[in-house]
Amino acid sequence: MDSNSDEICSEVQDDLSVLPDDALLLIFWELSLKDILHVNFVSKRFYGVVHKNYHRLRRREVHSISTKYNESCDNYPFHLEMTIRSVEDRDSHAIRHDDKKAKSIKSFDERTGFLKMFDIRNLDNFIVPVADNLDIFAILNRSFQAGTKIGEMVILELPENFSGGSEHSLRNFLRSRSFLSNIYVLLQQD
Repeated sequence: MDSNSDEICSEVQDDLSVLPDDALLLIFWELSLKDILHVNFVSKRFYGVVHKNYHRLRRREVHSISTKYNESCDNYPFHLEMTIRSVEDRDSHAIRHDDKKAKSIKSFDERTGFLKMFDIRNLDNFIVPVADNLDIFAILNRSFQAGTKIGEMVILELPENFSGGSEHSLRNFLRSRSFLSNIYVLLQQD
């Protein structure tokens, strides 16, 4: 009995190895984010397909992001708060609800990787602080896709002497957004 089940299992594995990555991606595209995270642990090949094509998989839509930066916190200087819109189809009746998610993050790369798990192409609100020693807009240019739509953008604590590379990064960030309806800038007070 064991040899038969081993034989069947190896046949299934052989069948999966015949499927091209694009076919697996179409299957994975139908899964929820939670299921996709579980697929990562099934095999090295599945992990590779998911990791390589994560940006193409269906992700939850984020409608609001608030970023905080605490330069005195060495371990987790970034803190993100997001509002995620979820739609459930229960018997053809769409139910919409918003979930809040907060995460403290260690580095720029971790922040970028975390944001790639979500669809941030159409934001209602985006709140971002500016730090004296950090070119936050250069980081944001790596995190956001070109063509991202932002309804309201609030820039907190912009120093009056804001210039140089940071100003250039801000201009590039604003140029690469396809739609930005309102921008609010709060100046830093000495």
